[in-house]
Amino acid sequence: MTPLNNYVIVKVDKPVEKIGSLYIPEAFQRRLNKGEVIAYSDNLKIRKRDKVWFMEYPNSMWLDNEHIIVPYASLNAGQNEQGIFATGSKILVEIDKQKQKSNRFVGEMQILIPDFNNHFAFNNQFGECKSVGPDVKENIKAGDLAIFNQFIEGADNQDTNTLIETLPNGNEVRVVECGTNINYELFGYLRGEEVFSTANYVFVEDNKKRELTQKSSGVFTFEDENTSGELNIFKVAHPTNDGRYKKGDLVLARGLSAQVGKLDIRYIHTDLIRENLNGLLENKVDVSFTSDKLCLNLVQ
Repeated sequence: MTPLNNYVIVKVDKPVEKIGSLYIPEAFQRRLNKGEVIAYSDNLKIRKRDKVWFMEYPNSMWLDNEHIIVPYASLNAGQNEQGIFATGSKILVEIDKQKQKSNRFVGEMQILIPDFNNHFAFNNQFGECKSVGPDVKENIKAGDLAIFNQFIEGADNQDTNTLIETLPNGNEVRVVECGTNINYELFGYLRGEEVFSTANYVFVEDNKKRELTQKSSGVFTFEDENTSGELNIFKVAHPTNDGRYKKGDLVLARGLSAQVGKLDIRYIHTDLIRENLNGLLENKVDVSFTSDKLCLNLVQ
């Protein structure tokens, strides 16, 4: 049987979990969502007998008690004789657990927040890129330091598990989605001293109230329901790969920027940007509003 339309048939591994030396009965175990490739659609970059990790989405279908057919996009990683590799539009990253642990020391006495309370605020949000899937559009390479959504380190349940492998030193290999039409989880990456943002994000300086005119605070409130919310002006800290925003550009965006873990990097999503002011704020401008648009007019 050869599946069509980018589907893969996987013989699913039976879960083998223990408490001490006792095996848990299969009926009470969590399915690990990994197995061996049995068949796949033409042109997919995997092979029979590759081991794969996958997400079980609603449009996955069980053929019998041990075989499942899943969309190729749901594969998180594969493994062959060369080792573990990223699939599709995903990358694999290594999480430094010692650095993550250091994030959880709080207060003068350096009390350690326990693992079960290791919420997003204590995660790294970065890790070394180990493998890049063949469908990744960004220019990230193995060895770059990937910057990603805090969710990656906190996802540990069956439906959203990003963990692929735990290394002997305790570090974790996890999967990050880079597909713009699925869950765009990669914010950017560092290569040496250079910082690159990905297609859907812009790295900016810390929030600063910048005056549009000598009397304006630089913060506005829209009444229209489609554009309601606080607007702030940000200075672009690093140019974007596509050239849309250059270092030093001033942009008007909804909401506030967010910091990446302990890194000195802040980001906003490009969907929040209303205008690229491109240096207009060096001059005095009048500000006016229509029902859905901000208008800037230079004062002569």
